[in-house]
Amino acid sequence: MSLLDAARQVAGKAKELGARMEPHVNTAITATQAQFNEVSAYWKDYRAKNPTADSAVLKIGETLDDIQKKLGDVSDNVSGAKVLEQANALIEQQRKYNDVLATRLAEALDEIKNLNARVGRLEKSDDRR
Repeated sequence: MSLLDAARQVAGKAKELGARMEPHVNTAITATQAQFNEVSAYWKDYRAKNPTADSAVLKIGETLDDIQKKLGDVSDNVSGAKVLEQANALIEQQRKYNDVLATRLAEALDEIKNLNARVGRLEKSDDRR
C-alpha cells in the first residue's frame, strides 16, 4: 500500500468516525458553549458595571473567553475537520513528490536511452575498424 493510499484510508476512517461522533459531541459542546456564553455575558456585564473590579475577578472573565475559544477548537478536532485537513495536506504533498519522481524517472530513462544509442554508435564504429 502506498503512502497516498494509506493517507486516504486514514482520512476516510477519520471522516467516518467523526461523522458518527459529531452529532453527539456537537450537542454536548453546543450545550456547554451556551452555558459559557451565559456566564461570559454575565461577566462582561459585571466588568462593564464595575470597571474597577480587582484583577482576580476580571481574570475570571478572560478565562471564560479562553474556554469558549477552546471549545470551538475541540469541536473542530472531534468532527475530524482538522484530521481531514491534515490528511489532505499529506495527500497533496505526496502527489507533488510523485510528480517530481515521475519527472526525474522520465529524465533518467531518456538519459539511459541516449547513452545506449551512443554506446551502439561507438560499438558500430569499433566494428568498422
